[in-house]
Amino acid sequence: MEAALDEAVEGAGITAGEIDKVFLTGGSSFVPAVREIFENRFDKSRIETGGELLSIAHGLALIGTEEHFPQAV
Repeated sequence: MEAALDEAVEGAGITAGEIDKVFLTGGSSFVPAVREIFENRFDKSRIETGGELLSIAHGLALIGTEEHFPQAV
C-alpha cells in the first residue's frame, strides 16, 4: 500500500507536502496500520475522516446521476 501511495503522489507530479487534505474513506481506513501509513506521509493535521462506510456509496450514487453515465436498462 505504501508503494502504491508513493506511486500515486509521484504520478501526480507533486510531493506529499503539496497535498493540503487527505480524505480516508472505506472500511480499510479504520485499520490502524493503514491510518499510520497516511499519517506518516501527510501528518495528522491534514487527515480528514467521516462517513467512512457511506461516502463510497454516496459518491457512486452521485456518479450515477450524471448525464454521461450509462443508465441501467
